[in-house]
This record gives sequence, C-alpha cells and structure tokens, in this order.
Amino acid sequence: MNRGMQMDSRANIEIHTFQAYDGDCFLVTIYEPEKEVNLLIDCGSSETYRNYVKPYLLRMAEQQKKIDYLILTHIHSDHIGGAIPLLLDNGSSDDAHIIEISNVIYNGYLGLNLESHEKKECTIKENRIYQGIIAQGQAVLGRNVTEKRITLNEELCISKLLIQGNYNWNAWNENELHAVVADSQMKIDIGNRSYIQFISPNREQLRRMNKKWELYMKKIYNKFPDIDNLHIRNAFEAFQWIINNEDYETIQGMVSADVLTKEKILQMAEGRYSYDYTDENMESIAFVLVSGSKKILFLGDANIEVCRKNLEQIYGDTPVKMNLIKLPHHGSKRNISMRFLKQYFSDSYLISAGETKMRPSMETIAMILMNDLVESKKIYIVNRNQTVECFDKKNIHSDFDFEFIDVKDKVIEI
Repeated sequence: MNRGMQMDSRANIEIHTFQAYDGDCFLVTIYEPEKEVNLLIDCGSSETYRNYVKPYLLRMAEQQKKIDYLILTHIHSDHIGGAIPLLLDNGSSDDAHIIEISNVIYNGYLGLNLESHEKKECTIKENRIYQGIIAQGQAVLGRNVTEKRITLNEELCISKLLIQGNYNWNAWNENELHAVVADSQMKIDIGNRSYIQFISPNREQLRRMNKKWELYMKKIYNKFPDIDNLHIRNAFEAFQWIINNEDYETIQGMVSADVLTKEKILQMAEGRYSYDYTDENMESIAFVLVSGSKKILFLGDANIEVCRKNLEQIYGDTPVKMNLIKLPHHGSKRNISMRFLKQYFSDSYLISAGETKMRPSMETIAMILMNDLVESKKIYIVNRNQTVECFDKKNIHSDFDFEFIDVKDKVIEI
C-alpha cells in the first residue's frame, strides 16, 4: 500500500518541526487516499527560512509537491519573519521560484477591515506619515532579524507581497476575500476528509486591534484614515512590528533541580495566572485541524479562554481528547490553564521552546504533568532549554509518567 493510501490505523499526519529558535514554524502533511495536503504554519525568523525552510521547500518542489495552505497566524516576528523573504524569493503565485503556494490564510490589515472603506489615493501628507511609521517598523525589524546579511526590500507589508504575487489569499469562498473570524464558527475544507475549524480570533479581538490602530493614527495624525490601500497596509503592519517590540512576560525565576519536587509542581499547577490579553496575541489565528477521526490543536499565540469558549460552542461541555496540542505562545503560563487542559486534553503536547530560558513556563509543564496523573504523556520540544532540564530529572520522572522528545528539524507522526 502506498503512502497516499494510509488510513487512521497508521500515521497519516506528519508534522515537520523546523528550527525556529524562539519562534514557530511547522510543515504539516496530511496523507489522504489519492491526495496529499501540505500546510506551512508560520515561518519563524528570516534565519529559519534561509537555513531550514527554503532548502526543504526547494526539495519539495523538485518532487512536484506544493504548499496547499500557507497559514500566518499573526505578525510577531518570531512567527512570520521568514515569510517576508519567502514571498520575496518566490516571486508570484503564477511563476513560483521556490514552490507553488495554492492558498494563504492571514488576517493582517484585512482582519481589521470589518467595515468597508473607500479605496482612494493617499494625500502627500498621509504618504509622509505612513512612510514614517514604516521606517520605525523597519528599525524594529532590524533588531529582530538574527541574520543581518539577508536583504529585505523596503516594504514590511505581507499584504502587499500577497497582492503583488497574485496569491489566493483568504479566498476560500467564490474567490472573495474573508477575514478569519472564529466566532462565526468558520471552517474550511482542505481535503476530501480534512478540514480546519478556526477557534481564534473573534470579531471582538479584531475590533480591539482596530481601535489600537485608530488611537495610534489619531495621536500622530488627529484622525483615522478610512482608506483601504497598500500605503495603509504597509503602515499598519509596520505599526504591529513597533508595538510587538516589547516583551510582555518577564523572565521567570528558575527553580533549581535539587528543590523541584512533586509538591512544588502541584503548587505551580494549581496557581492562578493572569491571561495574555495583549491585543497582538489575541488576534492570533488558532484552529483545530481535523483529518478523519484525528484532531490536532494549533493554538498560535492565542488567548486560551477565547479558544476554549469557541471549542465549547463546537463540541459542547463533553471533554474532547486531541491527538496532539501545539501549546500557545511557546508554553507561556499566561496562554494556558488547567480548566482548558481538563476540557481539551491529550497525551501528546508540542512546545516550540526557544533556546533561551524564557519559555516554556515551568508552570505550564507542571499543569501538563498534573492533568490526569494516570496517562503517560509525550512532550515534544523543539529546543531543549533550562526549563526543560529542570523537569528532566530522575526524581521528577519517578513521580510522573512522561517523556521529553526532542524534535528540532524532525518529524512527528500522528
């Protein structure tokens, strides 16, 4: 039986976890009967793209494969920094230099454009203002790009690259652009037996970001532009680079291995932590990937309560077991909760942990270990860091049935 004919009894989903350092970048391949579906979820940094993603995509193209869906969850540089050089290198949808990309899912300025604005030219004054915002965004981007030798063109705007490249962008319904709005229970079929069910962001999250953008524009321009064109798209996305330059979670105090006990893990798991209500993360796209009987949660950097409430609208109050949960925001304690893990649980978790000691939070791993003490758990880690090492000790393994599995630039089979 060839690979394309595999069914649920064997692994019919593969997740390739690229080295994204402190970011996210996953290639998900679904093997359906007579069909292969490839989803590239986020692109990490420009270094991720150059060293790992680009060579892999070129090999895929040589095998006559394509990216069916490029999903860009939100505009944090650790998620889509690599998307800019990818789109620049690729040229266009009609003449792809790297790989064919059939569809793109991305909100960007489109996600804010919930009301219709007139499409007209900017004035000279407006152009100067937008160019100033873009210049600030470029400065922030320069500090976030690990490899400075990669030359990005002067545009930060993903939207512009998608439009100029004639990509099929959020156009899954009669070639009409749609923002991803999860509280409308939006879902799209991506294969014969596979679909994506969006669970973040809600319309309210998009409106909140719109308000933040309005206030920013009024501060420097005394009014909010009701124009929808590429100058504003450029400026808005540069604005997101600017406001995302601040880290919203302080570095956690590390617990030394010799004092990390079962009692301390229980205490951490039962603690109450404030949710991440930053507007930029709350507009992150999150979704359930369903293929046959298998369900995988990809939670981006989304607010966990928004995801939980939308999942409850779909599945009701009954607890649902997922085949794998990609934890949000690199395992931050502010983007997960015991309430969520009890309602939507798994024996397999994926954390795109960075090489720094910042995330995952120790409290997040504690919640995973304490949630259902009977079931054995696999915790897939993209980078092994100090947080992971604190838990990967003999005394902790003797109290909890779990294993860390290093998956940097490797494949998870489901």
